[in-house]
Amino acid sequence: MTILELKATVSLADTAAKLGIANFPSGTGKMCSPIRAGDENPSFNIYEGKDGLRWKDFGTGDGGDQVTLIEKVRGVSQGEAIKILREFAGDTSEARSTRPKAAPGAKPKRNLVKTYSYLNADGTLAHQTLRYEPKGFSQRRPAKEGDRVGEKAASKDYFGGWWLWTLKGTEPVLYNLPELIARPDEPVWFCEGEKDADLAMEMGWLATTVPMGAGKWRDSYTAALAGRVVNVFQDSDAQGESHAELVARALVSKRGRVRVLDWSKIWPEGRPEKADLSLYVAKYGDGETMAELGRKVRDAYMETSDDAVDRYEWDVAEVVKAADDKDGRTRVELPGNGKLLSETADALGLALKDKMYQRDGIPVYVTAAGRLETMPSEKFHTWLELHVVPYKRTQGGEENASLSDKASAGVLESSQFCRHLRPIRGYSEVPLPVFRKDGSLDLLSTGYDEESQVLVQDSQDFARDMAFEDAQAYLLELISEFPFGEEPSEHARGKAVALGAMFAPFLDLLLAVREPRPAFIFSANSEGAGKTLLCRYAVCPVFGPMQITAPPDSKGQDELAKLLSACAIAGDRYLVFDNWRGEIKSSPLEAFITASTWKGRLLGLSKSFVVDKNTLIFITSNSARVNPDMRRRTLHLALHVKEAFIEDRKFKKDVSEEDILRARGTILAAMWAVAKHWDDSGRPRGSQTNSSFPRWSAEIGGIIEMVTGVHPCQRATVSTDDTLHDMSKLVGTQFFAGATTSFRAATLMADAREKGLFHWVLDEDIPEREDVVRKERSSFGKILARFDGRQFGDRILTIKGEGHSREIVITRIYPDHVDHHASDHAEAHPAPSQDVS
Repeated sequence: MTILELKATVSLADTAAKLGIANFPSGTGKMCSPIRAGDENPSFNIYEGKDGLRWKDFGTGDGGDQVTLIEKVRGVSQGEAIKILREFAGDTSEARSTRPKAAPGAKPKRNLVKTYSYLNADGTLAHQTLRYEPKGFSQRRPAKEGDRVGEKAASKDYFGGWWLWTLKGTEPVLYNLPELIARPDEPVWFCEGEKDADLAMEMGWLATTVPMGAGKWRDSYTAALAGRVVNVFQDSDAQGESHAELVARALVSKRGRVRVLDWSKIWPEGRPEKADLSLYVAKYGDGETMAELGRKVRDAYMETSDDAVDRYEWDVAEVVKAADDKDGRTRVELPGNGKLLSETADALGLALKDKMYQRDGIPVYVTAAGRLETMPSEKFHTWLELHVVPYKRTQGGEENASLSDKASAGVLESSQFCRHLRPIRGYSEVPLPVFRKDGSLDLLSTGYDEESQVLVQDSQDFARDMAFEDAQAYLLELISEFPFGEEPSEHARGKAVALGAMFAPFLDLLLAVREPRPAFIFSANSEGAGKTLLCRYAVCPVFGPMQITAPPDSKGQDELAKLLSACAIAGDRYLVFDNWRGEIKSSPLEAFITASTWKGRLLGLSKSFVVDKNTLIFITSNSARVNPDMRRRTLHLALHVKEAFIEDRKFKKDVSEEDILRARGTILAAMWAVAKHWDDSGRPRGSQTNSSFPRWSAEIGGIIEMVTGVHPCQRATVSTDDTLHDMSKLVGTQFFAGATTSFRAATLMADAREKGLFHWVLDEDIPEREDVVRKERSSFGKILARFDGRQFGDRILTIKGEGHSREIVITRIYPDHVDHHASDHAEAHPAPSQDVS
């Protein structure tokens, strides 16, 4: 049997089975590589080639047919592999060549059939291609006696002309170059070979080709056709298709508008194995003039271009035809040999525009974990090979190669690459609600959404038809066992804040990108109260399994700033700081919560960026103390358990993260039902407004209020600022002999100690060590200074004098003059720090 007959007898799947490869597809498909260990992701492709099924291993770059599969699995030579394939087929004969053998010593005579002249722009002869039968070609160019190129010397023909029979040392030109220059606005029909180009010219088209056949292309040809409309005829054999692909890609890089003709779409009786223009004319040209036939083929060709803007204009993004690499990956030429890095960057951007995105001109991609990350140059040159086939041009043709580290960094930094990448705000596993430009409420569909700039990979779907009443009952039941407090109004507010945290990620896209959002703080009087579970209810429905970040310590603010910058550039949708210890304050975090845009620097690089900030912040803490700057940026709820031993607490049902993940679809369906009901009800605004995040409190707060009857921004009956709470108690309990009473700082400090106030500053007993006493005085002095001039209900605290003569004055005011709450007043007038004297 011949090799072809052997392959027809033993299929690729049969070969794999005989080699002991399990689960090998009988048709096209993917599997883990059988020729290398450790392949956990299916990267071994079986695809349909021109002569049947073939295979490709993206991990090694190897591929081929039955013979090459045997070579790789058994580790044998090609000859040994053929013998094994013959054994599989049950053939004991020797393999036979499919080519007819020439008679011994016979050399067929060549007869000159046609001479094709290539002319310079001025009409002078540049070079010629001579066609012979049996089919063959020679190249020559005009010369003078004595001219020489390497070993070749000029020779004289029968008519006395001198020729060099090589094109080395000269720059070949396009066929019909003077015509191309004279007719700059006409579309060009590119043919493979002078015979078809002449035929096309007879048909009334402006046609060209290049010398030396398929695979020969130069940058000078690209420059001559830059920006023009070019229709490429491809011969239907593998070499012709590859050549057409090479031409199309080169022209696209110079903004040409190119379309490659698929003969199978216009051949009346089905395309033959080898199709070209000459064969078409020979078969279907009888009885028609060449011009009429030209119009017929052109019109049929145009009918196949569904995305044509008009007869000759096409979007350049549609030009890049899939490479004939059998696995569908685009071929991209690497820089070198006259190919500029900017041209490679432009081609890569076009090829990867559906795989990568950009934030502030910085390329990012979606990881397997569903996170946007900046693309490092050391990863890029191997990652891109999953989607394109980079190659370099050599004297022998095209050779697959990898992008260098330096070129990889250059591409990622280039505007030519980034201009093709779409801006991305974020990534979501679930369809999220958005307001469309016409004002309507809609759910995002799977894929990239141009208006919101969000990419959705719809891995978690949910019902769209839950009734509002059912959704309301379901959501309230979810949080019914949390200890939000015994006081009714505080309990109701706790539910509203908890649901506000749940709805915040789901409804986030309803707000403009730069509208401020609140952060959420869940504190408790004991471990095990459920504060982290509340975070999971907020995070898991939209984002899946919750990722926790360790809170920073007092010395870790620089590291926190770096973390926040990384989250900003990646478009991270949330951060959870679990079990924050001590006072909740952080200058970088406070700035991050408030900021609508974030300026940072890429880690390890000297490149800065400015991006819209998308990240929601969640914090849990036991017995949290929240500083004023953080308090006004957050919604805070406090859980309070009565049991001294948390193990004694009883639940109707235990809930884990896995339970929440299983219920994702129902939770999302309930939240969507509430959002729709709010929309159908005329989008009522919330009854409360928070100046730190006004639009959120009006819209998202209004939605929560429909569920709970309480707005999440309602003022807490128990202060979330312990310092404010204790100072209010200290001022409110002072005895008044008249409208104004003066105190020494030491007197108020002693009273505060006796009442157990400011326990994080004042010890229960007066310290014996003088240095500790001085530290207490300094800390208490700073607290007093913070509230200088602040109003507490019907009392105002002021500080008069300096040093040892300093007095703390508390003044009672009439009820009709009380127009501020202490916390509002304190927030509006910051005071400097000072010491107790």
